[in-house]
Amino acid sequence: MKSQNKLLKGLFIGAIAGAALSLLDKKTRDDVISKSRSAFSKIKQCAENPMEIVDKTKEKMNSVKRTIEQTIEDIEFVSEKVKELKETTPKVMEIMKEAKEKWKERL
Repeated sequence: MKSQNKLLKGLFIGAIAGAALSLLDKKTRDDVISKSRSAFSKIKQCAENPMEIVDKTKEKMNSVKRTIEQTIEDIEFVSEKVKELKETTPKVMEIMKEAKEKWKERL
């Protein structure tokens, strides 16, 4: 049990040291600060307007639902056209054979 604690403690200390070293780079530090401010602003906005998140989620879900319904309709349409082709192709082939035979008779 103690070795597991040492492992976790070592991993934690290593992560902190790695993060601290990476923050020595100005570009990285500025990027972390910028993204942290943006995330904090979004969290604050969510806390102040929780219904906005609910509304956006519902809107997105409705959009996904409409897309799925449209896709299902498109698949049904294509499926129906394939079925029609399967039914008409043998008829067309028979008509073409008859036409070919008639042309041979005329020549």
